[in-house]
Amino acid sequence: MTEQIVPHDSGGPWLVSSKGIVLRSRNYRPLKFLPNNCGYLMTVLKCDRLGIKPFGCVLHRTVARHFSTIPKGYGVSFKNGNKRDCRFENLEIIPMSEIRSRSGRNHHKMSLEQRNEARRLHKCGVSRRELAARYGVNAIAIRNMLERPDSNPKYSNAQIIQMRKDYHSIGAAECCKVYKISMNNLRKIMFGLNYAWVPEGIIEPLDACMAYWTDNQVLRIRCEARAGKNTSQIAKEWNVCSTTVRKMLLGQTYKHVDNPLELSELPTAYRHSRDDVKRIKELLFEGLAVPEVARTVGESTNYVRKIKHNLIKVWVDVEPRL
Repeated sequence: MTEQIVPHDSGGPWLVSSKGIVLRSRNYRPLKFLPNNCGYLMTVLKCDRLGIKPFGCVLHRTVARHFSTIPKGYGVSFKNGNKRDCRFENLEIIPMSEIRSRSGRNHHKMSLEQRNEARRLHKCGVSRRELAARYGVNAIAIRNMLERPDSNPKYSNAQIIQMRKDYHSIGAAECCKVYKISMNNLRKIMFGLNYAWVPEGIIEPLDACMAYWTDNQVLRIRCEARAGKNTSQIAKEWNVCSTTVRKMLLGQTYKHVDNPLELSELPTAYRHSRDDVKRIKELLFEGLAVPEVARTVGESTNYVRKIKHNLIKVWVDVEPRL
């Protein structure tokens, strides 16, 4: 590919080459770029004479932007995995979802058994280039795999396949309970952002909303709330926050499911029983200070102070015994 040179789009005294360098327009000398914390080459450009304020310039994105177009939702990736090779012919513009699935873990293109076998062969004298050709990855991925400690995955390949099957059968909430995993990590596993080397059962993000509860579970929880189960108990049972439960009960989320609760039907979660509140008010009536009452009942001073001034809703207005 012949070299092409175009002016920088900022209007400053710089030229961008398809060979992956930025030149000074006055003497055609290349600018110096240094790797940042992520390994990408970048520098700061400014030109006081032309009134151009300092701005960051990332080399690979600058080259791609001047010789192609980067649509919204797309990013620039390196074909050979080398972040210092910013030639335009080595760059590819792909969706950000694909870049996130590749980023930082090129050795995950190989299974755990393949990585262990590659380490054993390297100790026996097989070169990195030979290993890269054998497993279909680049030499830099082999180098990273050999130099960095391999973190043992939490789940085996069979568990990941079973987890993706269970998601369709029992729903996301039950999967989070059974496998003791957060909803965010379950999403990454289902979309293939984590455990990308296990392709079985991966779903497209645009084809699935990844709801936490199934429709039948939502109906059952709403019936339990009408029977008197408060939001705190439901949240503790399903390992979510009370706000999530409240929105689901009122129909602010899961709007397609019938039978939402009215605000007047929503059960109130009380922090203490009637006897506990009565005891706190009696201790305050006896003349004890708020910190002493808090230490006695094992509560925070802020909560006791709110009960003292009736700033929070309690079971009933308990009058202290005279």
